[in-house]
Amino acid sequence: MPSSFLVDPGGIDWSRTEMDSAEIQKINPHRGTFLQIDSVVAFDREKKFSIARRKIRDDEFWIQDHVPGRPIFPGVLLIEGAAQLCSLHYLVTHGLGGFLGLGGVSDVKFRSLIQPGEEFFYVALEKNLRSRSFTFSVQAIKIEETPKLLFEGTITGLRV
Repeated sequence: MPSSFLVDPGGIDWSRTEMDSAEIQKINPHRGTFLQIDSVVAFDREKKFSIARRKIRDDEFWIQDHVPGRPIFPGVLLIEGAAQLCSLHYLVTHGLGGFLGLGGVSDVKFRSLIQPGEEFFYVALEKNLRSRSFTFSVQAIKIEETPKLLFEGTITGLRV
């Protein structure tokens, strides 16, 4: 049985852009093929969540070789994108600089395939903050007639 959504999908303006790719790159170091979030839809400091948009392009580096003839977005890249949103949320909402690394992932469940041309959203909900680490609950969801849970898990990050 899938978990519930971390945020109420009906309460979000999914068309909004609060931060574009250029603004993201001023904070997160990821570039080129490893930039896994396209824009930020929402930062809610009070409710401690962030949402980012990701559109899978037809020319991405993994498409030719990750399940030839039926390209499926790799789970490790899905986790990487969620981790990038967690880092961005931590740095922006807490006014910190520096580099954050992936410290761990747990309770990960992949619930649906993601293919080229599809758009989905990462959701990161702050769970625990320490001076040198953080933990977030994360999800990826597709907004259709009925929102669909694609992925969920827990991300731990470390100040490096």
